[in-house]
Amino acid sequence: MRAVFKLPAVTTKLLPSLGGRRNPRAARRARKPMQENWVKASRGRWLKCTYGKCGFEWEYFGGHSWAECPTCHTTSKVAVALRNFRQNASFRQNASE
Repeated sequence: MRAVFKLPAVTTKLLPSLGGRRNPRAARRARKPMQENWVKASRGRWLKCTYGKCGFEWEYFGGHSWAECPTCHTTSKVAVALRNFRQNASFRQNASE
């Protein structure tokens, strides 16, 4: 791609990125050093079964939006089961006291 207008030679010597011979500033920026390859620990989510008669609590390590209860095999959305677990957290604290 050719420039439509020509810059004076003084400008291109002072600002070489405008002359087109040098990479733009964004391409020349200093790169962040590479991080070491740490083993990523899987983050589990505590879920509670949404089936009224079950109510089993388990830690879910899957990366999907649907989870299956290990005891009653009810399939439920992870976000709903997570919300169900959080809502019953106060109930668990009161029961333990």
